Amino acid sequence: MQSDPGVSASAMSPTSEFFTMRLLGGLGNQMFQFAAGYSLSRTHHKRLVLDTAIYSKNKLRKLELENFSLPNDIEIAEVKPEAIGSRTNVFRKVLSSLGSSKMMIYKEKSHCFDCGFFDLAAPAYIKGYFQSPLYFENYRNELREILRPKAQLSSSNQSYVGAIEQSKVSISVHIRRGDYAATPDNMSAHGVLDQNYYDAAFDLMKNLYGKNINWFIFTDDPVWVKGTFQALENAQAVVGNDDSPWEDLWLMSKCDHNIIANSTFSWWGAWLNTSKGKTVIAPRHWFGREKHKKTPTFDMFPNGWITL
Repeated sequence: MQSDPGVSASAMSPTSEFFTMRLLGGLGNQMFQFAAGYSLSRTHHKRLVLDTAIYSKNKLRKLELENFSLPNDIEIAEVKPEAIGSRTNVFRKVLSSLGSSKMMIYKEKSHCFDCGFFDLAAPAYIKGYFQSPLYFENYRNELREILRPKAQLSSSNQSYVGAIEQSKVSISVHIRRGDYAATPDNMSAHGVLDQNYYDAAFDLMKNLYGKNINWFIFTDDPVWVKGTFQALENAQAVVGNDDSPWEDLWLMSKCDHNIIANSTFSWWGAWLNTSKGKTVIAPRHWFGREKHKKTPTFDMFPNGWITL
C-alpha cells in the first residue's frame, strides 16, 4: 500500500480535500484511470485516493498498479462506508449518487475527453474509464517515470530484452483473442481483429523499415498465431503472462515500433515507448461494429499514431 506514514482512507477527516478515483478493469484500464486522476489531483494540488473496492468482488481482475513506482502521497485503499468511521454517512451518499454538500460524485459522460473534467472541485468521487491521452497530456513526462516497474523482469523475460536490444528493427505486435473471443457478448462488444488488419500493418512496417525486422508477437492465443502467421519471417511469440502482465507491457514499450490491438493493454505499451521516431499502428475500429457506432474514439490516439 502506497501512503504517507500514518495516513489512511479511514483516518482522513471529513473535511479533507482529495479526489477519489474508482479503479476497475485490468492493467490498461487501471493505468488510464490513474493517469487521469493523477493529472486532476496535481492540477488542483490535492491528494489522490485510488479506490480498489471492486477487486474484492471481481475475482477475474486484480489490482496491478502497485507494480509501478507510484508517488508516496497516492493512497491505495478499499473504500468501504463501514471502514471510514465518522465519514460513513457522507460516503454512503456519495457512493449511491445522492450527493453531499461536501462531496460530489462525477461520472464520465462519454468515451471522449470531457474538458469540464478539470473544473471538478475536491472532494469528489470519480467513476469512468478516461481513455484519452488528453486527460494527462500535461503530465506525460512525469507519468512515464512513474509507470516504470519496481521489480526486475523474470529470467524468462530477460531473454526477450536481449533479443529486442540486439534487433536492427524491433516491432511489438499485440494479438488479443482469449477473453474477447470467449463469448458472443464479448465478441460483439470488443470485436476481434482479424488477419487482414495485421497483414496490412505488417506491410506498412515493411515499407517503412525494410525486411530486416524482428517481430515480437505478444498474444494470449499462440496456437492461432502460429497457424496464421507462420510465413512471417523473424517472428517469435511472447505468450501473455497472467500473473505479471506488467512484464509484457514493459517489453512492448522497449521495442522500436508497435502494432497494437484494440486493447488498452497494448495502447499503454506503445504510449510508454520513448523511441525517437517510433511508428505506432492502431485499429481504427476499437470496439465491435454496433458499439463502435455509438462510441466515438477520435481522441483516443496521440498525434502521429496511424490507424488502419
